[in-house]
Order: sequence, then structure tokens, then C-alpha cells
Amino acid sequence: MSLSTIVAATTASALVAYLVYFDHQRRNAPDYREKLIARRREERKAARRAAHAPVPDMNDREALQAYFVEQMRLGEDTLTAGNFGQCVKHFANAIRVCQQPTQMLQVFQQSLPPAVFRNLILELDPSYGQQSAPADQLE
Repeated sequence: MSLSTIVAATTASALVAYLVYFDHQRRNAPDYREKLIARRREERKAARRAAHAPVPDMNDREALQAYFVEQMRLGEDTLTAGNFGQCVKHFANAIRVCQQPTQMLQVFQQSLPPAVFRNLILELDPSYGQQSAPADQLE
């Protein structure tokens, strides 16, 4: 065995031991569960607030634009966080007030993962899933 192999193995072992030790310390901290529960509670509250965001007056262009930008930002944030269900809801809200929804859907089709885009289409038109069911069965 060469010296570099021994050094690499020792370093890797030390790193794994370090990670295991601090994970153990984190999980056994007295307030770990409380912090975890509080964080999840806040995430649920934020998701509920965002899902129930009132749609602005359709005649007020500035309010619609602000709502569109906010929903797009929230959709991107939730997509980045991996919360695909909330992401789809925010993007659907943005498309509903968008002046050019067809172009927006084309952009989403190119940029979103296929499963997320499919859920977005179903969120916008739930009957789409029922209409496409026979075609899926033919394949």
C-alpha cells in the first residue's frame, strides 16, 4: 500500500466519524424535535397562505402583474425546494392571470420536468386527465 492510499483512507474515516458524531449530537439535542416540528408547522402555514392568495381585480393591470410575479417567484422557490405540489399550484395561479398563457405553457413545457408539467396541465384543466385516459390505454 502506498502512503497516499493510507492518508486517503485515514482522512475518509475521520470525515465519516466526524459526520456520524455530529449527526448523533444533533439528533440527541433536547430541542431537536421541537425545532423540527416548528419548522414543518411554519412550512405548512406558508403553503396554506400561498395557496389561498386572493386573486386581484382582473381590471387592475398593476395588481395582476404583481400577483403574476409573486406567484412565479413562489413557484420557482418551491420548485427549487423540491415541493412539486405547491410549485404546480403557484405556476397555475400565474398562468390563470397571464396575458399570454399559451406562450407561458410553452416555456414551462421546455423548462419543467415532464411530470411537473403534466401535473400543471392537470391543475389547469382537471378534465384533461379524463380525456386522455383512453389514449393512454391504447398504447
